[in-house]
Amino acid sequence: MEIIGHQKNIDFLNKSLANEKMAHAYLFYGPEKIGKTKVAEYFITKLFCSGKKDLNSEPCGHCDHCRQILKHIHPDVFWLSNEPKETIGVEQGRIIKEFIFSTPFSATYKAVIIEEADCLTSAAANSLLKFLEEPPLDSVIILISRDFNHLPSTIRSRCQILRFTAPLKREIENFLKNNFSFNGNQLEEVMDLSHNLPGLAIEFAKNPEKLAQKRKIIEEIIFLLSKKDLESRLKLAGLMLESETNPEKNLDYLLIVIRELILFKNNLNFQRKTFRLLEKIKEKYSLIDLENFINQIFKTKVLIKANVNKKMALENLFINLN
Repeated sequence: MEIIGHQKNIDFLNKSLANEKMAHAYLFYGPEKIGKTKVAEYFITKLFCSGKKDLNSEPCGHCDHCRQILKHIHPDVFWLSNEPKETIGVEQGRIIKEFIFSTPFSATYKAVIIEEADCLTSAAANSLLKFLEEPPLDSVIILISRDFNHLPSTIRSRCQILRFTAPLKREIENFLKNNFSFNGNQLEEVMDLSHNLPGLAIEFAKNPEKLAQKRKIIEEIIFLLSKKDLESRLKLAGLMLESETNPEKNLDYLLIVIRELILFKNNLNFQRKTFRLLEKIKEKYSLIDLENFINQIFKTKVLIKANVNKKMALENLFINLN
């Protein structure tokens, strides 16, 4: 199931199943692309599996329940995936409520998995709270969030909370080596550009074109940062607007470049060969400049979420860059 690390959390969930002490609601929180959704998928598959010998056995992966859950088409498992990332409103909350209180179709449980739960509006969170307080029997809800504090305390207090942290670099490398074939320095580049996030590393290993796309964007960001003229700054703003969904994705790439530049300036980036072009521009910006730049990037992201003119917000960001 492409799970890398998180053994402590997996052991906890397995023990709760074996002892028949499963919580009715869980909150999985931690950085994006580290495997929270995969662990949720594993847990629900194990709960529903009809091919395992007992509660301690691993899911068989072959029964109808396993196959349908892994394809996200099980009639008794509701997946709410928020792509592109917008708010999750009260209408989705109403749909979830109707689903969770309905009679199971083919299993003995009903399960709901809400990805990007930190995007819940206040109204949707209140709707969710009502059935967390009085959950139906034989049901489980898993909320997946980037940040513990993004959800109201009333929601958090009614969930079993599991914190997820990034796996060790060697765990990710070993998984990639055992499951994919790489040419030359491709593994090193995958690790560099995924920033040790297993979900992103697997995505790049499966889709080399996405790896090449990210490499191209980062190289262009570095090149344009090396120029401090107005034309280059406006080109940077234009580059941020080229994301297929919204500028935040490319702004995140920019933040990665700034982070790596700070490491270079502090002589802490000797192993990141993918970013060695930054060596040539590290003297163009002071640490104070870079710190201010990061603050302005986050402010710009807030403005974009508030639906201001994206082009104007981005041009202001780069025009005012020292």
